[in-house]
Amino acid sequence: MAAQLCSTCNTLLAENGRPCSRCKPSPYLPPMAECAVPTAHFYPQLWRDIFNFRGRLRRKHYWLGVLYNLLLLLAVNFVVGFIFALFKLGDPAPLCLLLAVPFWAIGVSMAVRRVHDVGRRWYWVLVPVVGFVFCLMAGHAGSNLFGPAPKAPAGR
Repeated sequence: MAAQLCSTCNTLLAENGRPCSRCKPSPYLPPMAECAVPTAHFYPQLWRDIFNFRGRLRRKHYWLGVLYNLLLLLAVNFVVGFIFALFKLGDPAPLCLLLAVPFWAIGVSMAVRRVHDVGRRWYWVLVPVVGFVFCLMAGHAGSNLFGPAPKAPAGR
């Protein structure tokens, strides 16, 4: 690939296609999208909102939350099982079930807020297949009965 120079100041441009730092960006370049909420920073918010069943949750944050919950729960259960096996303490299942309760509460809270984003009421979470399908659907673009859209419109 041939090196490109800035048409204004003749400095070498970066390979990512961004304009040089000394010049203003060209109005002909497409805007660079910025994520309003960094993906890694929303998970602690899920723990703070463990009993929050109001509002809406984006599809991306729902599925990442499900993935993070599953991975963290597996890690906790592995550590508990390892400690029980190391010290020969017996069956770790009761403790593992007790430790799974907060993860279950977060999952229910996320599912209710996800179903709200689709415009449905909380009780649809109780119907397993229908609730799962609603969690796969895209949310309403604008405000609905359950609050404003969790994802800001593009370009704002």
